[in-house]
Amino acid sequence: MQAQLPIFPEYEFFSNLKFDAITLGNHEFDGKDDGFLLLMKKASQLGAGVPIVSTNLILPDKRKLPIVKSLIKDLKGPKGSVRVGLLGALGPDGCAVSQANREGITFVGHDDSSRKAKWDDLINLLSQESNKLREKGAELIVLLLHGGGEEDERLAKEVEGLDVIIAGHTHESYFKEVGGVYVAQAGSYGRFLGEMTLLKGSNDKWKLLGQKRLPITSTIPKDDDLEKRLNTYDKFLSKLDIFHDENFRKEKVVFQRDFFKDDQGSLGKIVTDNILSSLNEGISNKVDLYLSVRGLLRVPLYAKLPYTKELLFNVLPLGFHEGGRPGYRSTSFYVTKKELENLIEFLYLYSKFKPKSYPVHSRDLSYDKKSWGVPFLNRYSNFKIKGKPLPKLVHVATNTFLFSYLDLISKKTFGLIEIRPRNEKGEVVSQGKLHDSEISFFLKGTLR
Repeated sequence: MQAQLPIFPEYEFFSNLKFDAITLGNHEFDGKDDGFLLLMKKASQLGAGVPIVSTNLILPDKRKLPIVKSLIKDLKGPKGSVRVGLLGALGPDGCAVSQANREGITFVGHDDSSRKAKWDDLINLLSQESNKLREKGAELIVLLLHGGGEEDERLAKEVEGLDVIIAGHTHESYFKEVGGVYVAQAGSYGRFLGEMTLLKGSNDKWKLLGQKRLPITSTIPKDDDLEKRLNTYDKFLSKLDIFHDENFRKEKVVFQRDFFKDDQGSLGKIVTDNILSSLNEGISNKVDLYLSVRGLLRVPLYAKLPYTKELLFNVLPLGFHEGGRPGYRSTSFYVTKKELENLIEFLYLYSKFKPKSYPVHSRDLSYDKKSWGVPFLNRYSNFKIKGKPLPKLVHVATNTFLFSYLDLISKKTFGLIEIRPRNEKGEVVSQGKLHDSEISFFLKGTLR
């Protein structure tokens, strides 16, 4: 699908609004290396009017992409122009969650082979580039970071010469001063526009005069040129039979209650239940449960609103597979009873450190949880499928993205826990049986 679209809406948006620079995030790799290179090709075709800054990107060859390591821009202020040095970085967590979609492209600050952050390498690189920008006359050093929380705080404390960090990735909204560096993140999905006003003092230090996050609402007047361009994009979409469904943009469904991401009993169950039921319609060897994680569910569903399939697509908009078709593919495999119990418990435990790893699964799986229990000993117990004890081999399905990270469990637990996918005979396999994309299964189930 990607190659059929001679448009690049996101980049055109940045260009039309005259952004001074942008950086790379983990979702630029949802289409894997080929998809990423296609995005870069389109940016070049559009004239690369908005610089893409990625200081820690490492390419496997010497191909030329519209990406710069750092740059200086003269930006106009109320009292003249300011030479602003710009750095860009994909943080270690963004590297980790995009690793399954990157085969040859890597980043300083993350070791893909061990799946560990290399903070010293990243800090040293950014410090070197920051100093180079100072030597070239930069008065203000800004890091565009696809990362947030503890990542931006650590870089603010340890990278030399930074004045400002504009963060992202964690979908939070905050402003803070860390070690004399002003750090801000303005939420997600274009809901806010962050604004920071700085004044250069006599000692060449920058003083904060004010900061705010402006809500983007329907009260803001429309831009006629952008509105016309949006209509052009809409015409392209109307011609795409994404899921071979004539009613993709017409058929509507209304939910009778809200479904949020905050707990397993809400959005997670309705999504995984619908995927499981649709997946099982086309196979004889039925799957017992569908498993995912909270971070792969992108938006809630609200009661009383008429949802078209086009809108429901936003719940699971991630990934691509063969032919550029949207969505991560579903894959089914077997695990032992104990492996499934360990997998569920690991995800709960790991979500204490990485909230997006919180497990969501179809409702046929049930278990008891003890608040005082010992992890992997007696915290979770009495696992059942449809009210019956787990069989020796459980037929599980998930998406290919999550499947690719199963080996991480062994690394994170130092080999104490290992999840080994198997076939129906119990033999260990390298990959499961592939099915259609989970988003297509979800939409079929939802609209029954």
